[in-house]
Amino acid sequence: MIKKDALIKVEIGSGFLQKLQKLFYYLTTEVGIEDIKKYQELAENKQPFTEDWMEHLTTVSILLKELEENAEKQGFTYEEDLQNIIPSTDSLPDQFLEQPE
Repeated sequence: MIKKDALIKVEIGSGFLQKLQKLFYYLTTEVGIEDIKKYQELAENKQPFTEDWMEHLTTVSILLKELEENAEKQGFTYEEDLQNIIPSTDSLPDQFLEQPE
């Protein structure tokens, strides 16, 4: 067993990180945009999730955020247009295609 208050340091290769990013993408594309909006609303209002996939998406999201923040701090990041990474953007929810201001 692992202690509940343990902070575990792990090194993650970029290949595994990409698999986690694909998992996040898969989880979001397997549900409709209305479901994603409901998920966002529940998360923003700190209300309990109503479906299992919402909890799973949150888990992957937290892990990705931590990994991506650490990659940036360590100088391992660069900018890339999402449309150059994913062959077809037709299936992407609109929020993935919006450019940051």
